[in-house]
Amino acid sequence: MAPQFLVFLNTRKKILKFSFAALLTYVLTIGYAQNVSDITGDWYGVLTQNSGGYKDTYNVELFLDKKGSGFTGIFVVKEKNLTSRMEVKGEWLTKSKVKLSDVRLLEHKEPDGIKWCFKTYILDFTITDKKPVLNGVWSGKTSTDKCVPGKVYLKKSLPKA
Repeated sequence: MAPQFLVFLNTRKKILKFSFAALLTYVLTIGYAQNVSDITGDWYGVLTQNSGGYKDTYNVELFLDKKGSGFTGIFVVKEKNLTSRMEVKGEWLTKSKVKLSDVRLLEHKEPDGIKWCFKTYILDFTITDKKPVLNGVWSGKTSTDKCVPGKVYLKKSLPKA
């Protein structure tokens, strides 16, 4: 083979490697942008509390809207004698990890002697069975004590026609 042809082949390999790297970066960036839009909307699921808490499992809802580079929303607990609506704020920690924090208690109903936990949630954002999922842990405190921590599992409600 002629030396010019070998130089041409080596140059072509470098261009292909660069093109693949650029394409991969573009796809990952678009994936991250998609995550940002997927976080907004209505979420439904359960919040659990480790042994020693008031109750093991709570039915919850989360409604999120974009605000600047983060998001805000309402976290709702819906149980027979125990309900609340808590304002939350959030931010992306990584392209697939979210931090939510309770800001203030908007509405509540609880049995005597129960104090509300102001929680911080660290949640993984994933796609499971083609549906967005937020799954992770929470910890918190009342006005006087630490709360018994637990986990959260939420699925996004997909738009209906």
